[in-house]
Amino acid sequence: MEHLDGQDGGNNYYRGIGWYRVHCAVDGSYTNRHFFLKFDGAFLVADVYVNGNYLGEHQGGFAAFVFDVTPYLNVGGDNVIAVKVNNAFNANIPPLSADFTFFGGIYRDVHLLVTDPVQISPLDYGSPGVFLKTTSVSFRFRQSSSDDGCFQCHCDGANGDGAGRCHRCGDEYCDDLDECGDTSAASISNVVASTVIASPHLWNGLSDPYLYQAFIEIHNGTNVADVVSQPLGFRWFSVDPTNGFFPERAAL
Repeated sequence: MEHLDGQDGGNNYYRGIGWYRVHCAVDGSYTNRHFFLKFDGAFLVADVYVNGNYLGEHQGGFAAFVFDVTPYLNVGGDNVIAVKVNNAFNANIPPLSADFTFFGGIYRDVHLLVTDPVQISPLDYGSPGVFLKTTSVSFRFRQSSSDDGCFQCHCDGANGDGAGRCHRCGDEYCDDLDECGDTSAASISNVVASTVIASPHLWNGLSDPYLYQAFIEIHNGTNVADVVSQPLGFRWFSVDPTNGFFPERAAL
């Protein structure tokens, strides 16, 4: 048997173009909805077509990507989705070399997302469109009612044909972030809001990996048009010049 390198395949495996083609029927009940085609992973360069229409190209093999396919789908009929994936060496796309095989093709799931015309946009590099950032956590070695956690919510765009507003609700804690404001019709907005959680339950490694869930809603009038949930954790740490680094409650 010819010797093969289990790490890189001996650099003698196929690297080039492969095609995928699938028929997809979209139920007629989805009339007046919006559609997004999400790829969780394809290596290395992917070109996507729907019913013969070229949607675009994605470069890079390790990140999700999304295309808006609303104008190109036949709702209530058959659709043909074609994808060309090329894993040939490309000096402009890392990694250029490694100790593993550069397998090609669609290697993770593909989703057809169906949303309301007013939605939290999934088009920001395949992200959920919601970004949570812990801005500060107070902790005095013994958690008390005076401790609090602050975080910032960045809603990455609600677009469509109606007005919208954001709402956030978390496990054991609920609050409206009215600062998100409104999104005017047929527009895209990036909105940021902040809030404070009093006496938060802190994340503490393997011993207590506690996470909140933040739910961000977009409203079209009085109706909830879209909702996205994201995990959120509060962690406290400090550095003391004498005693060293304190991750959570114990010193190293």
